[in-house]
Amino acid sequence: MPRRVNPGDDPICQAGRTDRRRSGPGGAGASRPRSGVSRSASDHCASPGPRKRRSGLWFAGRTVEGNYNLHVAKAPLFLCLDKKLVTSRAHPHGIEACDLLGPDNELVHVKKFSSKTGSSVLSHLFAQGLVAIETFLGNSKTWDEFRTKVAEQDPSRAAKLGPRPAALVYAIHRSDRPLNPATLFTFARSALVSASIALSAYGIPLQVCVIP
Repeated sequence: MPRRVNPGDDPICQAGRTDRRRSGPGGAGASRPRSGVSRSASDHCASPGPRKRRSGLWFAGRTVEGNYNLHVAKAPLFLCLDKKLVTSRAHPHGIEACDLLGPDNELVHVKKFSSKTGSSVLSHLFAQGLVAIETFLGNSKTWDEFRTKVAEQDPSRAAKLGPRPAALVYAIHRSDRPLNPATLFTFARSALVSASIALSAYGIPLQVCVIP
């Protein structure tokens, strides 16, 4: 069972800590993040290259989220599902299930922010991930729709999807300064803790991954 996140806990602080669990790849003694999410997802949350590059992911010092997602999806264990919408009765116009599907079928949501964008960008990110999870848990047809979109890229991955999301990952890049608990906006921190508590109640592991 995932560790319950209390309001006093800090999900960002927990993201880098590991414990020993007998579950998933590696079996007994495998190093696992405390949320229970595979190390594979966090290992790939890295800077795509030096900032001086003016093509691909980096251009004039800016990270382009869409290009970042495509870059990460070049790794064989990731699928890019950016802008691939799924629908439900509550969301007839569609919601984005994730930006990337991780190695152990984690739903990965990617976001870049800075002091200029404010806390609303992150609050939206945390709500977006939670809404996706809640939609899938309450609508098997929506999960089947998601499975179909995965199958369009990789039928073998779709066949391995379980009956519900395996985990949720928030992958965040702060462009103007390092991201840590001290640099996370107050309202965004509150939204993250609220999402963590809800996900724990649903039995969905959560990891926060800082993209340098």
